Amino acid sequence: MTVSRQSTVIGIAGALAAAFGLFAIVTAWGCSPFGFWVDLVSQPVGLFFVAVGVVVGVNQPNGARMGWLLLAMGTAYYLSDLQCSTDRRLFVAGFVLFQVNSVVLTHLLLASPDGRLRPRSATVVVVALYVTTPLFQALRALAEDPLQPQLWGDPDADYSVWALAGSIVGALLTAAALLLVLRRWIKESRAARRARRLFWLSVSLVGVAAGAAAAGALLHVPIGGQGAILVGYDLAIALVGAAALVGGPISTLLAHRRMTRMLAGLDAGTRLGDRLAHALGDPGLVLLYPRADGDGWEDEAGRRAEPPAGSVETPVGPQDAPMALLAHDRFLQEYPQSERLAAAATIARLIIGVQIADRARLREIQALHAANERSQRKVERDTRHATMLALHDGPANELWVLVGRLKDLESGCTVAADRQQLHALHSGFLAAIENLRSAIRGIHPPKLIDEGVEPAVRSAFAGTTPKLTFDAPPRRWPPDLEFDMYNILREAIANAQKHAQATSIDVTIRQDGDRIVIVVADDGQGGVRTDRFGSGMSTMRRRAEGHGGRLDVSSGAGGTTITVSLSCA
Repeated sequence: MTVSRQSTVIGIAGALAAAFGLFAIVTAWGCSPFGFWVDLVSQPVGLFFVAVGVVVGVNQPNGARMGWLLLAMGTAYYLSDLQCSTDRRLFVAGFVLFQVNSVVLTHLLLASPDGRLRPRSATVVVVALYVTTPLFQALRALAEDPLQPQLWGDPDADYSVWALAGSIVGALLTAAALLLVLRRWIKESRAARRARRLFWLSVSLVGVAAGAAAAGALLHVPIGGQGAILVGYDLAIALVGAAALVGGPISTLLAHRRMTRMLAGLDAGTRLGDRLAHALGDPGLVLLYPRADGDGWEDEAGRRAEPPAGSVETPVGPQDAPMALLAHDRFLQEYPQSERLAAAATIARLIIGVQIADRARLREIQALHAANERSQRKVERDTRHATMLALHDGPANELWVLVGRLKDLESGCTVAADRQQLHALHSGFLAAIENLRSAIRGIHPPKLIDEGVEPAVRSAFAGTTPKLTFDAPPRRWPPDLEFDMYNILREAIANAQKHAQATSIDVTIRQDGDRIVIVVADDGQGGVRTDRFGSGMSTMRRRAEGHGGRLDVSSGAGGTTITVSLSCA
C-alpha cells in the first residue's frame, strides 16, 4: 500500500471510529451512577486515542501498525458504553465486549513502539486474552439472568461460575503480561529507557490504577470512590496515548530539528561523532573509521579503537567496504529511532565522503612533507659524513704532523727550559687532537657506519652512569634510518642521565613487521611533561614522524618510558 493510500485509509477509519465514539458518548451520557464530572473527564479519552492513531499512522512512514492499534484502542474504549443502550442487542454486545479495551491496552503496551509483538510468548498471551475475555463474557450472558451491567451492576447479584472462571483466567493472563512488560524493562538499556521514559511512566501509572481498581472492587468501595479510581485509570491510559504521540511524530520532529542543528554546527569544532550522538539521543554512540592499514578501526583522533562491548554496529556506506562505522545502543534499531538512524547514516556518509577527500589530500601533503624531511635528513647525514672525513683527512692529519715535529724538536733540544715548554706544547696539541676526534665522532660516529646502532650508542656513553642495558636484534637498517635511531637514543639517554637521577636505563629495540619500536625506560624520578615538549623531545618527535612514526611518553614516580615507533618499509 502506498503512503498516500495508507494515509487515506487511516483517515477514513479514524473518522468512523470518532463517529462511533460520539454515538457511544451520547448513548452513555448520564447513564452510569458516577456523576457528570466522571463522564466529563473519562469520555474524551477514547477520542484522544483515535486522534493519536490518525496522527501516528499518517505522519510516520512505518507507523501503520501502531496507528491501527491506537485506533482500535480508541474504538474499544467505547464498547462498554453500549451497555447503556435500551436496545437489548446493543446492551448484550456492550456486556460481552466490556473488557476488550483492557485487552487492546495490553496489546498496545506489549507492542509499543512499532506495533509488533515480540517475543512469541507476548503473542500467545495477547491472542489468549482476545479469545478468552469475550468468550467468558458471552458464556456469562447466556447463563446469567438478569444480566447485570459491568462496572456499576449489583455486586450482590447471583453471578454464574463463568464470572469466577473468567476472573481467574484473566488474572493469570494479566500477570503473564505484566511479567513480559517487566522483562522488557529489565532488558532495555539506559539509553532506551531515557528515550521512552514517558511510556514507562504511563505503564507504571496504569499498573497502579489497575491495582487500585481491583482493590476497590474487592473492598466494595462506594460509588464516589469508584468514580475517582475510574478517572485515575482513564487519565493513566490517556498518558499511554500521549507517550505514543511523543515517542512517534513529536520525537521524529524534534530529531529532525536536532539533525538540522547538527549540520549547522559542524563547523563549530565539535566532532561529527559527538554531533550524531546528540542528534540521535545516544550519548554512548561512537564513530569509527577504518585504519589505513586495514587492521581494525580508529577513532576521530586517529587512535586505535574498537566498538564498545554490547553495542550494535551500523556501517556507513557499502556493507562490504564501509567508510565508517556507527557503534550505538541497540534501541536505535527499533522504530521510530531506526528511521533517524538511517538518516544519520546517510548524512554521515555524505560528510565523511568529503572528509575522506580532505584526508587523502592531507595524506598527500604529509607524504610530501615526509619526503622533504627524508631529503633534509639525507643532506644532513651526507654533510656530517663529508665534514667528518674532511676533518679527519685534513686538520686532524695536519695536527698529527705538527705533533711529530714538536716531538722531534723536544728530543733535540738541550736547553731544559725550552724542552719543558716544547713538552707542554706537545701535550696541548695531543689534547686538541683528542677533542677534535671527539667532535668528529659526534658529527657522524664511525661505529654507526661500521657496526650499527647499538655499538655506536654504547660507545657514545661508555664509562658514564647510570648503567645502560640493551636488548636489540643483531641486524642493520638503512643508513638514514640508523642515523635517526642513533640520534633519538642519544637524546633520550642523555635526558635520563641529566634530569632523571636514574640508576639504570633499559633500551629495547624490536621489529614488528614493517615497524621498528624503540623503548627507553629509566627508574628515575619522572616528572616529564607530556603536554608540552622541550626542544630535545620535539626533535625526537620530528625524527620519528619523518619515518611515518610517533613518539609517546609516560612519566611518573617510578620513572619515565619513551616509546618510539618508526616505519622501516
